[in-house]
Amino acid sequence: MKNSADVIKYLNENWSGKVGGPIKTLDILMENSGYFEVPHLLMTYIEYLSGLYSGKGSQCKYTDVQEYLSCHFPSKYKETSSWLIYLYRHGLVHQYAPKSIKTDNRKILSWYISLDSSEAKQHLTIVKHPKKLSEVYHLSICVPEFVRDFKSSIEMFCNDILNNSNRFNCFVCGYEKYA
Repeated sequence: MKNSADVIKYLNENWSGKVGGPIKTLDILMENSGYFEVPHLLMTYIEYLSGLYSGKGSQCKYTDVQEYLSCHFPSKYKETSSWLIYLYRHGLVHQYAPKSIKTDNRKILSWYISLDSSEAKQHLTIVKHPKKLSEVYHLSICVPEFVRDFKSSIEMFCNDILNNSNRFNCFVCGYEKYA
């Protein structure tokens, strides 16, 4: 990667869905009822981009992922990033199903995934489980909304690279560490 134009070309051709790559895979999965697969891939892709954003490549940490989410996704991600990473990323990568969390006040925070775009308003909200009598709540993910926000994050990342030479340098460093 010699300049920011090379980086933008890489992100557009490989990540934005304008040519192919991961976005096309996500679109196919959503069309064919990919359930856990879409959030699993999204969290993996976000972690990869966080390595480019931070300049740490595969050595990026949980906090780097939180920072990428905070800087390139809507504000509700900043508020829920630690739960999102723990419930969905760690659960889906390590046990194929999202995890649950027992909170300090004895509530259980569980998960809910919807492929229905009509549930966009519930995306990343915490709602009480409708069928449980105990204190069980869900951190909801509306998959189409998550994918839309992911696509927007790539555009924001491109803008960062074009407008911030430090971000360009971090990208190049992270890219070289992945190679």
